[in-house]
Amino acid sequence: MRRNAIVAFILLMAVWLILVENLSWFSVILGGIISLACLLFTWKFIPLENVRDVRFFRLIPYGFFLLVGIYVQGFVVIKRILTGARLDIVEVKTELKSDFLKALLVNSITLIPGSISLNLEGDTITVLNLGHPNDENIYQSVNSNRSWLEKKLLKAQKSTEVSEKK
Repeated sequence: MRRNAIVAFILLMAVWLILVENLSWFSVILGGIISLACLLFTWKFIPLENVRDVRFFRLIPYGFFLLVGIYVQGFVVIKRILTGARLDIVEVKTELKSDFLKALLVNSITLIPGSISLNLEGDTITVLNLGHPNDENIYQSVNSNRSWLEKKLLKAQKSTEVSEKK
């Protein structure tokens, strides 16, 4: 727990210093205070110690991957809007077992332009999707977005055998 807190503090400080683009004492001290406040807020309201089936270090590249996906999908949505689009409500299944990773997937689907997650119940996600009017298979665009997100999240999920031993 202590090691994770130190790593999280260092990562938050690094992000702060990159965003501020200043390496003065004031920036470092202010970044330390803000990083500590973020950690305390997280411990108070998000019980991450109960999340035992996730490899958090494998989630680091996921953020960069998601940003690229958001950017690329934005252009796809612009094209769909200009050429015509239709709304569909689609239910898709997920292979994720971790509730934390399922919540992350649902929020990621909502961040991707052209789709909004409506409900998560068990392994089923209900998605409002902006599709192309000529698409015969309404599940195709939702499944393609979900599958590339889910593949990255599956790398962060610990296998069930490991989590059952602990």
